[in-house]
Amino acid sequence: MFNNEISSVDKAAPLVSLIIPIYNVEKYLSRCLDSVIGQTYKNIEILLINDGSTDTSAEIAEDYMHLDDRITVYHKENGGLSSARNYGLAYAKGAYICFVDSDDWIALDTIEYSVNLILNYNADIVQFGVYKTNGKKNIKERKEKRIILRGKEIIHFLMVKSTIDDSYYAAWRCLYTKEVLKDLLFPIGKINEDIVWKYKVFSNADLIVDTSKVKYFYYSNNGSITKNGLKKRDFDLYAAAEGIKELTQSEEYGKIKELGEVKYARTSLSLLCKIAFYGISDTSINKKDVVSKLKKDLKKDLRLLLHSPMKKSRKILALMFSISYNMTECCIRIAKKCIGS
Repeated sequence: MFNNEISSVDKAAPLVSLIIPIYNVEKYLSRCLDSVIGQTYKNIEILLINDGSTDTSAEIAEDYMHLDDRITVYHKENGGLSSARNYGLAYAKGAYICFVDSDDWIALDTIEYSVNLILNYNADIVQFGVYKTNGKKNIKERKEKRIILRGKEIIHFLMVKSTIDDSYYAAWRCLYTKEVLKDLLFPIGKINEDIVWKYKVFSNADLIVDTSKVKYFYYSNNGSITKNGLKKRDFDLYAAAEGIKELTQSEEYGKIKELGEVKYARTSLSLLCKIAFYGISDTSINKKDVVSKLKKDLKKDLRLLLHSPMKKSRKILALMFSISYNMTECCIRIAKKCIGS
């Protein structure tokens, strides 16, 4: 416990801006907003960016604005997640910035906890733990593991952890000082928009606190975009991975360069997994041709992946896909039936 912790009701506490893009989330928005307005840290502004919703999300957001004067609702034409986040950044007045996706929620002490870590460690960023949930399971508290990262070890940590868990590239699992963002904007019109953005933001940081303490609840359900079949825009992942690969080529620390190459090499595996688990949604995509190309890319990079920090289960899938896509897809279908997914 630090002696100079900010009180939850301290009026001199720095202003924190929470940016929440909204698009057709009427089923989940109240849960998200309740977690935000209920924060123990009171000096917050809540920027709700309605990105052209066609359901009742806009009305829900307006209702909450009338209940809490810390909320401002902005309405814009649909431009995607990156566009909505950039819109919020343009209006954010806080010393600290936090992103929350509107179908997720945060622990009630997330901001208080994170601000205190920033102040006590003089940190640029606090990255907290994430719990992936379908809304039914309860989290089991574990002993906190806290890591202080400086200089080159920040990027090395990001690259290693993101090889194991893609959520380390997510913009929403951090509290940032406004200074560390340095006017960096999210790329518009692309999915996987967090990847290069977060690498650049982390490259600006002198000190980061990473804590295993779970403060963010990531909602996953069968209607999630990640559980839809392959679409053409999913190949944006190649562009994002290429961006990371290019950025890491200039790194003096060779291990970071190697991890950038691993990120790119994993792309074919990720897309093959998406096809095998969820199929292809875009009728213009020829499955045979796409699988053949992805399998060729995977086999070319297989040795690199097998010697990477990637999870063992992923390495087994990579090996299986490189031997036979059809066999692997069949095994996955059988496994899904057995677990009832």
